[in-house]
Amino acid sequence: MKFRKLLSLAAVLLASLTVSACGGADGTAGNGNTDVSVSLRGISAPLTDETGEIGLGYKISRIFLDVYAQGDHNPNVRINILNRIKNGDSEVIIDGLEAGREYVFSVSAYGVRDLMLCSGSDTATITANQDTEINLTCKFDNETTLRASLYEIADFFINDNDRTPEKIEAFIADNATFGIENGLDRAAFIQDALDDDGEFIPAPLEDVEIADIQPAAYGKILKIKIKYEDGSYEFHTLRVVKQNGVWKYAGNGFLYELDIAPRTLTAYYPDNHTETYSGIYADVYDMTGNISYITVTGPKLPAAGTKMIRSTYGGDNFIFQAADNGTAGSGMRLFDKAVYPIDDDNITGIADNAAYTFKAYDSNGTLLETRTLNLPVRPFTSTEVTEGHFLKPITAISGIVTDYKTTDFTATLSKPAAEHPVFMRATFEAGDNYAMHNFFEKALPVNTSLHSLTFSTSSVSFTPFSGSFTAKAVFENGRETLYVRSMTH
Repeated sequence: MKFRKLLSLAAVLLASLTVSACGGADGTAGNGNTDVSVSLRGISAPLTDETGEIGLGYKISRIFLDVYAQGDHNPNVRINILNRIKNGDSEVIIDGLEAGREYVFSVSAYGVRDLMLCSGSDTATITANQDTEINLTCKFDNETTLRASLYEIADFFINDNDRTPEKIEAFIADNATFGIENGLDRAAFIQDALDDDGEFIPAPLEDVEIADIQPAAYGKILKIKIKYEDGSYEFHTLRVVKQNGVWKYAGNGFLYELDIAPRTLTAYYPDNHTETYSGIYADVYDMTGNISYITVTGPKLPAAGTKMIRSTYGGDNFIFQAADNGTAGSGMRLFDKAVYPIDDDNITGIADNAAYTFKAYDSNGTLLETRTLNLPVRPFTSTEVTEGHFLKPITAISGIVTDYKTTDFTATLSKPAAEHPVFMRATFEAGDNYAMHNFFEKALPVNTSLHSLTFSTSSVSFTPFSGSFTAKAVFENGRETLYVRSMTH
């Protein structure tokens, strides 16, 4: 049996129920207990699909009908009526209520991880042999249902490794509304999601919170906080639209992926010398191949700006030009060319939420897109950062990449002690001179001090020429530290 939507948006789950009481002990009110029939014929509850799941683009796990004697704090009766609604049952029988007494009838619906989606109540006096109509309204408000939908979306894209186009389409906006997501149209986005193996996460997903909501031409732009059970969290920005009462993931409208962060690196080079420096990290990733270069302007960058070009090694990644961010004779210094190094005197001049503007151009020099992002805080200075700010191995790692061709890479990492990290990730990558490349990655829980790590590097099919191991820690204010072990053959 399918139920019709109420008010087209299915804002009300239950409405206008009828309470019927049979006769009391002697057929009169107030003289004993009576059986009460609660009619379910007044229910309006939409079904999302042929599976019979009730909801609005999110799962409803339980629907409770509670009955309280007036003045009581605990329910006399609690019944989960979800399956009865699905099955099309016409009534619920409640026994043992006292005729002549007033009761509170309450309904509440819950989604995943016990998030209450709506609740409502009404009162009725139980009178023997009489029908009494009560009005229960369980209204799904936008913020609550949006949170529930975001959890469903995040859970799917993080954990579902058995994806199909049909599964993905259930979560995303239609073709006319989707637009583009980092340069990909709807069809390309679906294919990319099919090819993705899911995210590397430190622990099971715990919750999704809305950190910020901004209006958009269509829908809303959300900054969401994805929380994991170990205490880790990370932020993501996305656009959602509401279609037929259901919140859907929509394209962000941008041509490429972009993020910035204040980063400090400690690099260990193959000749065993080390170097520590701070700067602006720009994570630029273009899957379309349409962008040739990007200019960046902002506080403590050159007045004329600096340029990012496509990496010859990474393909879709962009790096700062060495001529812009290098110093004479220090080519080895710039292991992470996605970081623009800044000295201490200039770092202290960067204000919180400083704005940096990125302009993307094609090979003809035509401006394709302009975007401005804010750096949450400045990077560490050299006197502020300590060894205790880094996620790093407790024993030395070889600088010879071929050592990890014959045996798997193993390491024990120690969590930063100077500040508590909110997210940690380790990676190993290796490549040869012929565009062969292999990448291993793992997110690490922040509630553990030591981490034993193994990457199956011996399974790499080619003989690597160079490689690196990195360990990243992100702190609450947005600063990042990166331990780097650069490797040669």
